[in-house]
Amino acid sequence: MEWRAEKREVRLAKGCASRVGSPLAVAVVPSSGMTALERSLYQNPPAGLVNLTYGYPEEQNPEWIQEIVRTPLAQGGTRSQHRTNVEAYFRRLFGLEEILLTATASEALLVAIRTAVIEGGNEVVMLESGFDAYPGLIETCGAVPRFAARLASGHLSPALVAEEIGPRTSAVLITSPDNPTGVIHPSEALAELASRCAARRIPLILDAVFQEVAPFSGAPAPPLQWAPPSLDLMVVGDTGKILGLDGTKLGALLTSSSLHDRVVSVADNLFFQVADYKLAIFARVFSDSRYPDYLRGFLDVLARNHRALRDGVGPIVRPLPSEATSMALVDVGDTAVGGSTFAQRLLHEECVATVPCSMFARGARRPLDNLIRLSMARPTAQIEDAAGRIARLAKRIHESRSR
Repeated sequence: MEWRAEKREVRLAKGCASRVGSPLAVAVVPSSGMTALERSLYQNPPAGLVNLTYGYPEEQNPEWIQEIVRTPLAQGGTRSQHRTNVEAYFRRLFGLEEILLTATASEALLVAIRTAVIEGGNEVVMLESGFDAYPGLIETCGAVPRFAARLASGHLSPALVAEEIGPRTSAVLITSPDNPTGVIHPSEALAELASRCAARRIPLILDAVFQEVAPFSGAPAPPLQWAPPSLDLMVVGDTGKILGLDGTKLGALLTSSSLHDRVVSVADNLFFQVADYKLAIFARVFSDSRYPDYLRGFLDVLARNHRALRDGVGPIVRPLPSEATSMALVDVGDTAVGGSTFAQRLLHEECVATVPCSMFARGARRPLDNLIRLSMARPTAQIEDAAGRIARLAKRIHESRSR
């Protein structure tokens, strides 16, 4: 996947980004290829770009949220009060008491992984074709990612995860709702896996950043409905998937009491301040009586956008069913060019940016090579426009193969 802008070029392949400043100076850094793509297009978008790469909502905020963002400290309140209100939101969402607020969800996840990793060479078990950044974060903490197979539906199989657990396993990392597949892992499967982890004293890390983003089936059961009391549990939350505030966000790490001291010890190595204006913004939004209506409206937009995508992309490519998240997967297999080439041509020929699911390939028994991922957290008119451009490219490719 390539994208050029003026004198800067970003080449993306298999989890590495090569940033080229001149033909004589090339620096290669291990990275999340998906994040490198998202960052490049966010910071230097070409004119006319329809950017459907990242999941942060755009143009969804009603006037009352915009007013809070403009004057976050206008209604007073102390730093402690704002922090308490934000922490209360995450506690209600996940049912755990011990909480650490972080600058981003990625920071919370990094703290969780480092808390679990006892020594170099430990293993963290995760599902195949998982979120692109996980392996790099695991390796940053000195551990080794180990991949468990999914069921054909994309869901978790406790038995298949258990096959990958060994003497060096320091944690199991599960995402639900899942990114990129959009599935919600059944509570029964999570309960069985949690019991297996508890029996072996292996921490379970649950990335639940899309907990509230379930426009089709309702929010997943909170962890305390399926996790045994003896489980060492860490749950990652995020504000960035439900509120698009141009980079203003907070992450959260909620833990069972057994892990609290270890989490605090790891977090002590990080900067401890959270900006007052960020605390004030989220405290006021989450405590406002209009927030539930905003959330329902946002989920309605996502559902409407899925329908617009389905109806607009035409007969050659097809969106896959989704249970949750603000993402959609589109199968472009009938074009016979593969997801990576289709995404590249879509960017260069139609100025629509998507994420080829080959970027989620590490550990994959069944690669997602024919899929592209699109964010639905955009205005419906933008999704309709993008769907038309996707259909146009698919038709052009199909006709060129028929000649």
